[in-house]
Amino acid sequence: MALGKVCAVNHSDSEGNPAFFRGRVEKMKKDGSLVKVFLMDEGLTISCAPTKLYKLEHGKRFDYEQLPGLLMKCSLGTPYSKWPEAVDKMFVELINENKSELTVKPLTVLDGVIHVDLEDSEGSYVELMRMCESETRSNSPVTSPAETAEVYTTDKIEVEKAKNVPVVTEEIVKQQPIVQKEPIAMPKVLPSPFKCVVTWINSMEDLYVTSIEAHNMDYFELLEALITEVNEGRSTQLKSAKVGQMCLIEVDEIFQRAVVKSVDGNNVEVLAIDEGRQVSLPVTSLLSLAKFEDMPGQAIHVGLADVPEEAKAQLDIFKQIISIDERVTFLARPEKFVGDKLMIKLFEISEDGELNILDYFE
Repeated sequence: MALGKVCAVNHSDSEGNPAFFRGRVEKMKKDGSLVKVFLMDEGLTISCAPTKLYKLEHGKRFDYEQLPGLLMKCSLGTPYSKWPEAVDKMFVELINENKSELTVKPLTVLDGVIHVDLEDSEGSYVELMRMCESETRSNSPVTSPAETAEVYTTDKIEVEKAKNVPVVTEEIVKQQPIVQKEPIAMPKVLPSPFKCVVTWINSMEDLYVTSIEAHNMDYFELLEALITEVNEGRSTQLKSAKVGQMCLIEVDEIFQRAVVKSVDGNNVEVLAIDEGRQVSLPVTSLLSLAKFEDMPGQAIHVGLADVPEEAKAQLDIFKQIISIDERVTFLARPEKFVGDKLMIKLFEISEDGELNILDYFE
């Protein structure tokens, strides 16, 4: 059983009944006697014998081995919210006892973790936990900068959600001046690991891949369809271009979809959205798109995470390993976003397991 493999795991549910869950193998003992598996639809990491793991068959509707996990890793409050152990226990009790529906409000994303606030009919859980935190620290004069940055305007709040949670009937939270905060950006949720093909390389930290698991039109089918558009006369020459405009280009005798990135007189800089290549062309070489203008680009802008400095200079070796023309299948494990670029760890797939591409440069 290779690391990263998704399989069915025989494990008891929360009530102790035997059940099967989808799991991803995270670690394995050298002698193969024990594996650590992350239950990707439950959020638990368990250790079990390899005999508890089973191959996932392709279902009638889905390939359950390739279907992304149903969970997103979250944390209550901002990245600066460091909850004391007592407050953490209160939160767990509240969640376990509260059977009502909760509203999740994303705040930000940091290192792949979505920081959120939870709300029910009685209000915000972040505010509630801050109140509990103030009560537990009432005997301590020390206040952290993160705590003083939070603003509360509630004069009197009663807390009766769970056992052992202090009931607040006094004005323990004083009104503070409201601090103007920066607008909260909507979070980018990291995708699950996916199999991909590398389509273009600018550097080890700047390349493009296409997912072979996405429900996109096959790359070669798309190229054939674009040729058909041109041959049937449905794509016509453009007389002008503007930034953001979709068009059809011909590079190396291959027609590709592209988006205009910049215009300089009679020349344009375009990005081939299904490959990742960026080229300069005269405006008169651009063609209109008749059918596939609204279909999202297949190329995903990525970069390798944690590339050693000495490896960055070995770009030619990296390109030989990747072998773009051979369209080798790799496994991409997302790590974080840097702007709109997805930073990943890239693994070579073989019968013996997975090999991090960066291991070639050690």
